[in-house]
Amino acid sequence: MRCASFGSHRYLPYVVIVTLLFLLELTWLVRVHPRGRPVVLLASDATSNASLRQLNSGSRPTIPPSHSTPGAPAILVSGPALTPLGNKRPLLVLHWTQRQSAAIGDGVNLRLDENSFSGCPWAGCRGTGDRRLLDSADAVLFHGRLLKVTDLPPLRRPEQTFVFVLRESPQSTHLPLKKLDGFFNMTMTYSRNADVVFPYGQTAVGKQPGALPFFHRRLRPVAWMVSHCRTVSKREQYVSQLRRHITVDIFGTCGNQPCPGPRLDCYRYLAETHLFYLSFENTLCDDYITEKFWLALEAGMVPVVRGPSSESYRRVAPPNSFIHVEDFAGPKALAVYLLSLAQNRTAYEKYHSWRRSHYVRRPQGLCDLCQQLSVSGHTEAVRLTSVWNATEQCHEPRDLGSEA
Repeated sequence: MRCASFGSHRYLPYVVIVTLLFLLELTWLVRVHPRGRPVVLLASDATSNASLRQLNSGSRPTIPPSHSTPGAPAILVSGPALTPLGNKRPLLVLHWTQRQSAAIGDGVNLRLDENSFSGCPWAGCRGTGDRRLLDSADAVLFHGRLLKVTDLPPLRRPEQTFVFVLRESPQSTHLPLKKLDGFFNMTMTYSRNADVVFPYGQTAVGKQPGALPFFHRRLRPVAWMVSHCRTVSKREQYVSQLRRHITVDIFGTCGNQPCPGPRLDCYRYLAETHLFYLSFENTLCDDYITEKFWLALEAGMVPVVRGPSSESYRRVAPPNSFIHVEDFAGPKALAVYLLSLAQNRTAYEKYHSWRRSHYVRRPQGLCDLCQQLSVSGHTEAVRLTSVWNATEQCHEPRDLGSEA
């Protein structure tokens, strides 16, 4: 009996049909269905690998916080496509509370236009400040410092994302939280629990550029630049106690010495003559670590910090780069330690060892927002009374009762 072969006329039509069907299916998987898109994951942690598995399984991955892997936040790049959820156009992001000023309180440029997202590794968004485009906007930003409940869109489309943006702490903002419960469905704040983590600074792996000022020229121990003289954290009271035991030079509105130039230039000016900088926050809230910490690191001073817990700082800061007041019995004990470091160059410079393996950088907030919008889209409605609760996230000072 002769065996049938694929080359026989009898089976040739079936072979042709099956081949064509296979090619059509393969084309559909690669060019239409999102599960077929090639994905490159630029991260090294387990949560990123989990995100990759989720994306390849057809579900939407959760982007890990940008500080979960220092210097290497997860960046998902999906083949030649710019918008991984299958969008055929860039996502339109409208800033509802946009004003004439380019910077709003915390120095963040949120004036959106066609070029706001240029340079982002995730090129799937375009910006606008034109409220007339509300109906066509995929996402709408609301800055908490400018938000008014009497000036809000009347409704949110089910597929639309309303983003609450703020980098001030709950104790520094006065919003009618109950009235805003359920209005937003995405948050963009400094909190590690935000949908888009938007801190004042980040730690990355690499070498910190620039050389340290000469140790022997820094004859003053402690500098502090401050413009808010009375604060919820009562930092001014702590400094008053500290100055009884160590010299603290105060610059800015609350001091008697000016600091020249823009902010980073000012910090560099202070670093030429001072070893330590008081990075004291005006409120004591979880994760609230502002630019005064990052600028001190960048300029070459050792930050003495008073804000959230030591754990919060260790989570985001370069290793062994700061001194926390909570590790001392009181201002006097802190002063004794600082003076000992000022007299021991080897011990002092251990706080700068991180500069050989890490560097600090400014976050790309809008780029991270575009990434989150492109991968996850809108999320569940946000209860601001829960995620922005000063009672649960902040605490009163507990270190003013002792002079030890």
